[in-house]
Amino acid sequence: MTLPLALAFAGFTLALLPVQVPAPSTKQPAEPLRQEPAHLPADSPFASDKAELVGDGYAFTEGPAWVAGSTDAEGRAASGFFVFCDMRGSRVYRYDNGAEKPVVLREPSGRAVGSTADASGTVFNVETETRSITAWSIDSQGTPTAPRTVTEKISENGEPLGGMNDIALARDGTLYVTHGTWFLPRGTKSPFTGVLRVAKDGTTSKAADGLDAPNGVALSPDGRTLYVTEYSAARIQAFEVHADGTLGERRLIANLMEMAAARGIKARGGADGLRCDMHGNIYSTGPGGIWVLSPEGQFLGHLAQPATNIAFGGVDGKTLLITCGSTVMRIGTKTAGAGW
Repeated sequence: MTLPLALAFAGFTLALLPVQVPAPSTKQPAEPLRQEPAHLPADSPFASDKAELVGDGYAFTEGPAWVAGSTDAEGRAASGFFVFCDMRGSRVYRYDNGAEKPVVLREPSGRAVGSTADASGTVFNVETETRSITAWSIDSQGTPTAPRTVTEKISENGEPLGGMNDIALARDGTLYVTHGTWFLPRGTKSPFTGVLRVAKDGTTSKAADGLDAPNGVALSPDGRTLYVTEYSAARIQAFEVHADGTLGERRLIANLMEMAAARGIKARGGADGLRCDMHGNIYSTGPGGIWVLSPEGQFLGHLAQPATNIAFGGVDGKTLLITCGSTVMRIGTKTAGAGW
């Protein structure tokens, strides 16, 4: 996770206090956003080397996700919108790709930090204030329904959920949630550090443990591999997903700190949010920006754009929404995200 400041994305585990949040602005800053030279191969996975500003003035943005809308006669997406969280502002925003500005959708949001959505348009949030996972949708008037609680306990021992961070959804409705000490009051111990598995009926169990500051989580397009970032060590780990939803042993995909050093990228930052494209390539925030790797961990590209989290969206799946502290950005990609 990252510091709640624009252009910062170091670890953040301090107690969070309510703040007065100024109304977000979508005006371009007086000075251009600082961009380091992009470290990209000739066949860059990005459509350009600079992201566009969507909005700024937020307290701490995280948890972007694409919410599917209608489909055409061939089953392809014909509409939809992004959501993202301003965790410290306790708001969830809606952004229609290409719209003038994002609009508030949920307030308060329980200080939601992670988001994902199913094919029917149900949004699942990790709420750091209520220590729960909730689900809601948009009614016929365009208004979000009252959130229902999916789970608030670690079912194996009845302990309450603690420092959750990010969330991913499998095709069968299973949720995978990273869990540790995130956003807990200073000195508070976590009952569990690893990945939780939440079945469709809300039954929660421990799927993987012993991870170092587990943060981002994403599934491969075929749903057979779960990727998890370890923030502090800037590592990406992979787990085989068994037929019953349980996870196999971890295997290291990449150490982004070592990869940055080998490529002469002198920048700080742990591994945070991540997603996969339709070919199974991994897009992860990390040292100096956004990294793109093959499923085997081979370097494919690097974009010098500070980020906390990312999500593919747009009707063609080729827009990457980027949350980065006090701002939200977007950039085109040459391939669509997983699910398109």
